[in-house]
Amino acid sequence: MKIINEIVKINIRKKIRFFVFGVLIDKEYQRKKLGTKLIQIQLQEAKKRKADVLYGSTKNPIVKKILRKLGFKEINVPIFYKEVSTNKIM
Repeated sequence: MKIINEIVKINIRKKIRFFVFGVLIDKEYQRKKLGTKLIQIQLQEAKKRKADVLYGSTKNPIVKKILRKLGFKEINVPIFYKEVSTNKIM
């Protein structure tokens, strides 16, 4: 609950630049460090765009390990988003 309260406080003070990324590697190319490299490229792009939050989601334990090595922290809070075309909360 504390994390949610902090996010709400930040959201009230300023707009948050929320950068969402995803990486999918075909089995043939897995275990060749391509996923790590692509995530690093996403990190660089997020920094270039001055993102406040970088979000990625996975249940894959190998990917979780890679993300931790790259400095990501796992949080267990629900994520809600607003659909741009209808402004409806999903």
